[in-house]
Amino acid sequence: MTRQAPNVRTAVLPSMIGMGLPVPLLSLVGLAGVLGLQTSDRTQWPTRLGGSVVSAVALLFVIAANLGASTAGIYASAVGLTAVPGLRRLP
Repeated sequence: MTRQAPNVRTAVLPSMIGMGLPVPLLSLVGLAGVLGLQTSDRTQWPTRLGGSVVSAVALLFVIAANLGASTAGIYASAVGLTAVPGLRRLP
């Protein structure tokens, strides 16, 4: 998408907003969790906050997020491989 932008500013601004804003906010959430729960191990946070049921539900969300990210990565790789001249002829 950045190659199709008319100038540098319109190409960089979405990336800066998309990554520059959430990363510091999520870092503050992590810092608050460490200070509040007295442990830096994020895998213990759901168990301490809500017990084993909440921990299991959180694990299901992590599995779903990883599945979605993997699917998007596979799709992006497949689209990228279409640019390879020798692979365009394959069915």
